[in-house]
Amino acid sequence: LPPLPPLPPLPPLQPLPPPFLVTGGCASASSVLDNIEYAAVGYTASQAPYYRDASSSYYIYWDPSCDSGAAPARWIVTRCAPSTTASSNLDGCGACYEGLAYIDSGDSSSPPLGTSA
Repeated sequence: LPPLPPLPPLPPLQPLPPPFLVTGGCASASSVLDNIEYAAVGYTASQAPYYRDASSSYYIYWDPSCDSGAAPARWIVTRCAPSTTASSNLDGCGACYEGLAYIDSGDSSSPPLGTSA
């Protein structure tokens, strides 16, 4: 048999976004959302970055539809790493995660960042 043609080159890897610090998180999740730095560790199938708290096992990720249906896109804080291959419902449960925290957002490039007065 003749040799197979070479595979096309892989697209260049996107550099990971810089870490960010969460301060002033909600009282019920203050140990996870107050004065905690989250660093990007990779990308999901939608090319949204996902983040992990270096000192624990909490993740922040963007899910286009956490119930694979009518739910709006949102950034979610959870103990479970997101799927990097699923197109939606990244926690795999088929229902929207109602755990630590979430915020609806159509922007997959970064969790909403800013300051409050």
